[in-house]
Amino acid sequence: MALRVAGIDGVRTTHLETFLGECAACVMDRGLPAADNDVAVTLFTIGTTSEPKAAILRHRNLASYVLSTIEFLG
Repeated sequence: MALRVAGIDGVRTTHLETFLGECAACVMDRGLPAADNDVAVTLFTIGTTSEPKAAILRHRNLASYVLSTIEFLG
């Protein structure tokens, strides 16, 4: 992934451990809350046999998805 974005203005790559450390430092320095169980996003599915349904992603779900995607692509 780093090779694909190398040389693009404004893009910086980092190792996962560094990223997680920076996130933890930001939360501790600024007093930001850790990911909680509040609703982050409400998505609507497009079912083929019925009306669209709401799918709720909570902050913990969203954070987990982002971090697992970073690990997978890394």
